[in-house]
Amino acid sequence: MTMTLVDIPTTDYIQGISAASGISGERQRIDSRALPNLLAFAKAYRVATGLRMLINEGARSRPRQDYFWANQVKLGITAARPYTSNHDEILHGNAVDIGGLVQFYGSSGQKWAAANGPRFGVRPTGLKFAVREPWHFDIDLIITAASAASTIPTEEDMPLNDTDLAKIADVVRKNSGSYIVQSNTRSALCGAGGVTYINKEEFAELSQHYHVVSTGTNERAFDVEVAVHLRLEDGK
Repeated sequence: MTMTLVDIPTTDYIQGISAASGISGERQRIDSRALPNLLAFAKAYRVATGLRMLINEGARSRPRQDYFWANQVKLGITAARPYTSNHDEILHGNAVDIGGLVQFYGSSGQKWAAANGPRFGVRPTGLKFAVREPWHFDIDLIITAASAASTIPTEEDMPLNDTDLAKIADVVRKNSGSYIVQSNTRSALCGAGGVTYINKEEFAELSQHYHVVSTGTNERAFDVEVAVHLRLEDGK
């Protein structure tokens, strides 16, 4: 079977719209054979953490890969030789770069993803790069047993639901990008793709990495898009 790229959807458990520098707001795509494993992995991540999985990049255009190859020292990244990356939109297309907690080495989200991904055929190969990339995963094209047995999480599985956060989401609706918002009783990831709760431990971890922005209220917000951009550009 030849490769066919398909859209990565945006649902309660996965966001297929990128927040990465240069492609922010763009729908990401992936080899159709890798999608079932990715979706099953994202569902399990949502059940385990209460967070939606954020996909910053899937299949990559060749001009973008050429740019990374030519500027990898400046960007502080490891880039594959053009057309050999598993991100390649023509020959491969079975790699993803995951945002949120997963991109931060040592965070609870990153540890869970690295430990559990292989069950779903989602392999944390970026951990072995010369410059470690905890956000990079290569995905098997054959559906694993765990992926085949996966079901969509129910509301009972998800400790929190989006509707309850509408009031908090309104605080940042007028702004572009995505934000981590904290009120007196709740914390959430808010943005164009929807709203997802985070718990106190996840908020504490995220607040170490994200830039504080003013919301004009008693609530504090952290600019996710800016943080993702900085993360991808400085390679730390």
